[in-house]
Amino acid sequence: MTAGLNIDVKRTGFPVTIGGVGLWFDTSNERLAEFFDLEEEATRRLNEFEKAIIESNIGKDIEEDSITKDTVLGAVELEKKFLEIQYDLLFGDGTLAKLYKEFPDHQALENTFEQVCALIEEKLKELQIEREAVVKDRIAKYTKQGTPKTRKKKK
Repeated sequence: MTAGLNIDVKRTGFPVTIGGVGLWFDTSNERLAEFFDLEEEATRRLNEFEKAIIESNIGKDIEEDSITKDTVLGAVELEKKFLEIQYDLLFGDGTLAKLYKEFPDHQALENTFEQVCALIEEKLKELQIEREAVVKDRIAKYTKQGTPKTRKKKK
């Protein structure tokens, strides 16, 4: 009996470690396109979350000028949800939950997120330069070869 084939797929991307929690940033073409729309998608998802909150509070009396513990907690929950959406869009669903389990401090995780985004942006610029060099090499390789030579017919 012969053994089967085992072929590994090398994922595109790079590991990101935040406070000892290992994550993966996917640099496939599909995910990179999404990365540049991260803020817009996060805002869209937050708006959906806000709409659900508003709909659940219909019929409750809310005074515009009064700030209560509930309104402060509601604002904090919106901030937490926005952070969750951002982390989950960047690294996959459940990312903020993993991080929060290790570091139960949303403010610290928010500050960290800003650093993570800046560092990922730098890394993406490096990768772009590398990819451009590979593309230029490939173009040069094929342009040096020129058009295929026609074979001479034997008589």
